[in-house]
Amino acid sequence: MSCMEPQDVIGLVGAGIVGQAWALIFARKGCVVKLFDAFPGQSEKALQTLKSVRIPQMIRHGLITEAQATEVLARIEIQADLETCMTGVCYVQESVPEDVEIKRKALNQILSVIGPSVKAIGSSSSAIPMSEMCLDTRTLVAHPVNPPFSIPLVEVVPSSQTCQDSIDFAISLLRKVGQSPILINKEVPGFVLNRLQYALLAEAFRLVDDGVCSPEDVDLAVSAGLGRRWCFMGPFQTIDMNAPKGVEDYVERYGETILNIVRTQDNSRTWSSDLVSKVSAGARRMNGEIGDLSRKISWRDGRLLDLSLHLQQQQDFDNK
Repeated sequence: MSCMEPQDVIGLVGAGIVGQAWALIFARKGCVVKLFDAFPGQSEKALQTLKSVRIPQMIRHGLITEAQATEVLARIEIQADLETCMTGVCYVQESVPEDVEIKRKALNQILSVIGPSVKAIGSSSSAIPMSEMCLDTRTLVAHPVNPPFSIPLVEVVPSSQTCQDSIDFAISLLRKVGQSPILINKEVPGFVLNRLQYALLAEAFRLVDDGVCSPEDVDLAVSAGLGRRWCFMGPFQTIDMNAPKGVEDYVERYGETILNIVRTQDNSRTWSSDLVSKVSAGARRMNGEIGDLSRKISWRDGRLLDLSLHLQQQQDFDNK
């Protein structure tokens, strides 16, 4: 299970849901993880959640054994203060709340106590670009996808001041611990994943608003249709296989039709309260009442862990 070097010590700042996931990701692959949260008792709470919820989940779904689980937990060390947490680490991942002022303060505090051993500092920011938080040569956004322990994508978004060595180090490290980093060459609102997701979401709302489809059938079009191939290939790989001679042939055959449809998609349209209520009613029919959401989230996480194991086994088979 371990793929890291003995000197790979990771400092995590913020022990909420995302920080917990990072602890699991790094410790599972052999890193020593030093965990700090400024809120009293939060680090201890995070470790208990890992012990009682996340680790047992991974054991149940065959991703680690009980013996490996013991090793993982032994690698996670709770730190009483930030300076101790930053001592001897090679990489820092900040996962404090998504507030620009809170993140600025946290990143500046990190920079004030780190030494030359730190090669890069990643922020788990989901929308705030690094240029608005901290302009340092070692800082960059490293945005994971929820839940990060079963979805490997990480968006790496440097600022104009981030040095190439820090970018390369972060990407290399994330790959070594089993994540799938993508490099975003320029800061754009929403980065990449959310821009793709929001484009689909906007059209989903329009289809319901125009009476074309129910919320349930829109979701089924994705889960039983597009999503079946999207879990192992993206849109460009898909269209390359959907025409005899690849992408250029596909565009020649279908490009004008696609563009004519896209031109009718009005992204200036707002979501009325009636529309939101209609979509919410569909969600309640699919997911149960709001009080049942925690159970449904647990179901989702389990399905994603099963999918992770399947894709991991398939990759191992393909690489033989």
